[in-house]
Amino acid sequence: MRGTLIAFRVLQGVGGGLLMPIAQTLLARAAGPERLGRVMAVISIPSMLAPALGPLLGGVLVDHLSWRWMFYVNVPVCVVALLLAVRLLPGGEERGAGRLDLLGLALLSPGLAALVYGLSRLGEAAGGTQAVLGLGLGAVLVVAFVVHSLRQSADTLIDVGLFRDRGLTTSVAALFCYSVGVFGVLLLVPLYSQSVPGTNVLDAGLLVAPMGVGAIVTIPLAGRLTDRIGARLPGVAGIVTVLAGTLACAGTGPSAVALFVIGLGHGLVTPSIMASAYRTLPGAAVPGAATASQIVIRVGSALGAAVIAVVLQSLSRSYGVAAFSASFAWTLVIIAVALVPALMIPRHRPVP
Repeated sequence: MRGTLIAFRVLQGVGGGLLMPIAQTLLARAAGPERLGRVMAVISIPSMLAPALGPLLGGVLVDHLSWRWMFYVNVPVCVVALLLAVRLLPGGEERGAGRLDLLGLALLSPGLAALVYGLSRLGEAAGGTQAVLGLGLGAVLVVAFVVHSLRQSADTLIDVGLFRDRGLTTSVAALFCYSVGVFGVLLLVPLYSQSVPGTNVLDAGLLVAPMGVGAIVTIPLAGRLTDRIGARLPGVAGIVTVLAGTLACAGTGPSAVALFVIGLGHGLVTPSIMASAYRTLPGAAVPGAATASQIVIRVGSALGAAVIAVVLQSLSRSYGVAAFSASFAWTLVIIAVALVPALMIPRHRPVP
């Protein structure tokens, strides 16, 4: 059963991994530089709703039905999305002549998977050798891909040369560090809730929900501010707000107020900084940049969950429930690191 679940989750990830870069490319091209902030705010709404509705729905399903319904419930949604895509999406008038970079795919995909696997094994007493092997193999494969991409930038899976653009590099670096930290928070909150006697899965969902509510409040503001004054100010303000909420979680434990504050900041960070990643790029470079940025962000999310799980597991052996406060402190430091590249995002230049 476990192997089957893993295999089909991988298949699910293959399909899901195609969606965000394509969606961001289409929207960025349609919006143009002057409306990127508002467009990225719109595309961020589903991901912001997920912390509010996902845990609640999951809690209801697990408590009252079967865990299988956590998968069944996605089927009608995906069917509707497929029908809308067939009906509404452009038919692909622009066709590239390039081939799929099989060598790049063979280097990058297993390299990233090996890095995440190695990190996930660090906290296990019997996983030391596997962790070292995973991290070592992953690092070698990723470095080999970078060398390959720099040599043949025009035809590679991801053009690493795109990161010479300061706007893309600083934005992706900020989002990577931020994703590592904030997804660590999202891992810790339900685990903390379920460690309290008398709570259930639905209670954990109710605790996470205020984060999504807070994000939805600030998303429209993020889009408008980004188009008017650029991404730096709303992005930095959002990270500082998330830090304030995370500090409260580290000090007194997660609460609805602290998660709402984190959500307010989260709604400012993602749309604004994502818009700044594409603002200074030519249109032809947007698909490659969208793919590269999504890979970095997804890897950051996976690394955040893996790293914080290792930290919590290690600290729990000595401190028990008190390990949660120290683990939130780790996420606090990681999110704070995101301020460095965020402060280096180029200033906004009004579009004529």
